[in-house]
Amino acid sequence: MRLRSSALTFTALVALTAGSLSTVLAPGLAQAQSQERVLSEAIVRDGDECAVVGILLNAPVRLLSALPPSKATELQIRIAPVAGAEQIATAGIWESIRAPTSPNVTVQKIEFDGDNPSGPTLTVTFDRPMFYVLAPGGDFRSLSLTVSARKPTPVCKPESALPKPSAASGPPPEIGLPPATAEQAVIDSELKPEDRSLLTEARASLTAGDAGHAVDVLTRLLEHLTGPTSAGAHELMGIARERNSQLAQAQAEYQTYLTLVPQGPNADRVRQRLAALIYKTTPHNTDIFAKAGKPGQKARDPKAGVWSANGSVSTYYMIDKSDQTFKDPVTGLRTYQTDTNLNQVVTNADMTATYQDANVKVKFRATGSYTDDLRTTTPSFFQLNSIYNRPSTLSNLYVEASTPGNGLYGRIGRQTLTTGGVLGRFDGATFAVKLTDILKLQVTAGAPVDSSHLVSFNTDKLFYSVALPIGRIANAWDFDVYAVEQYAYGLLDRRAVGGEVRYMQPGRSAYAVVDYDVYFNQLNYAIFNTSIGFLKGGLFNFGIDYRHSPLLFSNDAVIGQAVTNLNQLHTIYTEAEIKQLAQDRTAYSSTVNLGVSYPITPKTSLNSDLSISRMGGMPASGNVPAADPTRVEYYYSAQLVNQSVLKQGDSGIIGVRYANTTNSDRYFFDLSARYPFTKDLRINPSISFGYRNNKLTTGDEVSVQSLLRATYVSFMRIQLEPEIGVDWLKDKSPSLTNYTLGYHGYFGIRKDF
Repeated sequence: MRLRSSALTFTALVALTAGSLSTVLAPGLAQAQSQERVLSEAIVRDGDECAVVGILLNAPVRLLSALPPSKATELQIRIAPVAGAEQIATAGIWESIRAPTSPNVTVQKIEFDGDNPSGPTLTVTFDRPMFYVLAPGGDFRSLSLTVSARKPTPVCKPESALPKPSAASGPPPEIGLPPATAEQAVIDSELKPEDRSLLTEARASLTAGDAGHAVDVLTRLLEHLTGPTSAGAHELMGIARERNSQLAQAQAEYQTYLTLVPQGPNADRVRQRLAALIYKTTPHNTDIFAKAGKPGQKARDPKAGVWSANGSVSTYYMIDKSDQTFKDPVTGLRTYQTDTNLNQVVTNADMTATYQDANVKVKFRATGSYTDDLRTTTPSFFQLNSIYNRPSTLSNLYVEASTPGNGLYGRIGRQTLTTGGVLGRFDGATFAVKLTDILKLQVTAGAPVDSSHLVSFNTDKLFYSVALPIGRIANAWDFDVYAVEQYAYGLLDRRAVGGEVRYMQPGRSAYAVVDYDVYFNQLNYAIFNTSIGFLKGGLFNFGIDYRHSPLLFSNDAVIGQAVTNLNQLHTIYTEAEIKQLAQDRTAYSSTVNLGVSYPITPKTSLNSDLSISRMGGMPASGNVPAADPTRVEYYYSAQLVNQSVLKQGDSGIIGVRYANTTNSDRYFFDLSARYPFTKDLRINPSISFGYRNNKLTTGDEVSVQSLLRATYVSFMRIQLEPEIGVDWLKDKSPSLTNYTLGYHGYFGIRKDF
């Protein structure tokens, strides 16, 4: 009876505060509830000593832990949305993305599992053991994973290599950084501490792909640094200029280096850089790197752009059935019922094509799925009219372009954005331009997409947003300020101002966002999260989330009414009355999160999380009854994780969970394992025991959930993913006892290319 979601179709990271069904049932909650994928895409950037794998997400997250520490074939990364890990702990979400190919690292797969007993988990699988260093991205909507086949050097330190959503994405750093040699270390040691700091900042910016910031830092450094000790800064400046397509300036920097340091291995390296640069900027009649062609055939222009394409296609068969027995405790009479909850084939496709030359980068992406429901039963009225019952989904369909030379960026089509006051998926366009070295202007407009099942363009709701991304300042701070306005069926739905503050330094980070609706004159949400490293490998997380639930829109007035949209409701109530009804249908919720992760040994880690939440009440109005506030509710979990116990790459998890809510106390004991039989075959058995004690009525519930999942990579790198599961539940109440035996099967085939 456990419904497993497909890779593209089930809601992810939805803010579910305990006791608030209205968040799920409310129609048209605009952009905040339209997000249906956790993973957005993956990028890989190669360096001289390592590669940086960037994992882009569709919402801000907290990084909780990563195991095994330092080196892994299969790396498990625990994350949680900024609103609290308990909100997606039982979301039933599983999805994957493909990482591009790279000469330095082969990422076989990147998966997200919302049902992992230790909490929402990203699993990154390499083709061999890799040293790694993990860091959150500067926008908190990405993870930066620096990997190397050997232990990372300082050149490979983790700085985010991810493009910000509003920034123009330049070409990947094809011009590698100079290696960290003993000779260079001696030269750097002669610099003043403040000069070494600037040099380190410039290297970090180049590692992160931010050549523009590196130019600014190196310009400040070279204003007072002269002589042979400045040679290293001139080489870095040449690299930064070359990455910015400022080839004449880059050539001058390399020549300055050779004037200062004409001999030695470092000079030979810079001389090679200069020769390669001169070759690139000189017209040629032949391409010495091209294959031999036919006589008279025109040679490929070495300055010509490059096309690339990648993606994945998959098909999954899913079946879920349950047998129920209902027993009357007074008469002993038993009735039986068998249901087919799921019997379908889901086909997914995710395609990306990219063109890039020295002046522009263009990307096209399409992501969607189709579900063939094989059940023969007649669907209910709700199923027939639910958008979630539509067979097709469209998650992404956009084209984007950026010009690294002048900092322009644009994207048009179906896309997801969670900055600038935009709250998720929409059909429309976003444009950004670099105004100064630290200031950008971002303009976004379009129509919110409540679900990816809505594949057509819908103009019932329209919004526009203006934002000013600011940063990076002092190599640590980024800011966003914005104003956004949205209309639904011709009525003002949302008018808000807000901003984000992000702080990022090695071992510590902080994220805060505030959104205030000036139409309702109410705070929509305020969120703060921070992570602090301690001792060796420990991580402490703290977060506060205070928000309207559901988020405050005029469209909330439809909740509980006998109409389906604001246009119909406006024939019954005035605009002022609709505004009041909307405020009555949403309540403030508050959540506090605490988390600690600590590696007890190199193979064993302890994770512990505590969440405290409360939902306010809602008054009666518009023939909708009042909703009482919840009590203060507590959610606690702890996991002991062992890695590589029997074999390199295996893992075992023992976990406990406890929830003290308004309606019940819940207890869970979880066991889970992963075992690699071979390089291509892995199995993942798990079992969970649960007990619920009702508070408002007499009765209880006992449950057992078991699962066996496997992954096999066959010929032509086609991945097979079978899964079977059996669940048993006994739900006892004063009037009825329900016994349920559920079982499900799942088989998937996926090909990445």
